[in-house]
Amino acid sequence: MKRLILVIVAILIITGIAFVVIGRNYYGLASERCCCRELVCERDTFQCHKELGDTLRLSVIGDSWAFRHQDYNASLAEELSKQTHRPVKVSSYGLSGKTSKEFYLCLFEDESISRVVDGTSFCFVSVGINDTYRKIGLTYYTHHTILILRYLLKKNITPVLLEIPDYDIYYAYNHQTYDRKLLRRISMLITHSPLDCRKEYREAMRQALADEHLTDKVLVVPNQQWDMTLYVADRMHLNSHGYKALDSCIVSCILQSGH
Repeated sequence: MKRLILVIVAILIITGIAFVVIGRNYYGLASERCCCRELVCERDTFQCHKELGDTLRLSVIGDSWAFRHQDYNASLAEELSKQTHRPVKVSSYGLSGKTSKEFYLCLFEDESISRVVDGTSFCFVSVGINDTYRKIGLTYYTHHTILILRYLLKKNITPVLLEIPDYDIYYAYNHQTYDRKLLRRISMLITHSPLDCRKEYREAMRQALADEHLTDKVLVVPNQQWDMTLYVADRMHLNSHGYKALDSCIVSCILQSGH
């Protein structure tokens, strides 16, 4: 009987610690919160003017997908230049592991992002993959992604948003450590999120764009049914062939928009 009581107490302690970790790491410290538990308020954004000249400027920002794009900036610029018959400059800056909220806050704390973004005509945004990976919740994702898009629009930049891609979310979960799996499971209970939440996140983002009247202002690179040959071994990040496919989608999206 005593052993059973000790086991129950141990489980309660572990669960309590897990909730504390999630509360601090997933939803932020109390000083970051406003309006509701895990969301941050929109911050003031200063307008900037596009650089004059014939050069089309495109920035790539966001999570690790943006970080890893730096090796493919030149090839994207070449492809976009070939299609638009204009000189093109592509610059990128990514912060691996950042959620949508964390990256939004970085827009005001990391001057490197402003140097990459300011003066560009288009900005490709990759956020939300870590939100789905960590099961943070639909409202968290849509709220902070909308803030990022508004930030760009206020700077007279057309956002090009990556829809949550079909990375192998099951493989990503199964190859985590036991303690991280526990955190994911608890987070799923808190946010009412299934293990495979990719479709729900896409649908929620489409609805958020419509609700905020941004559908005609934001370009969206739709999810592609890519096979795993376009991903590296972790089945979460693209390889060189994957980035070639992604960049083709970005070019097509910009061309079809008529901007």
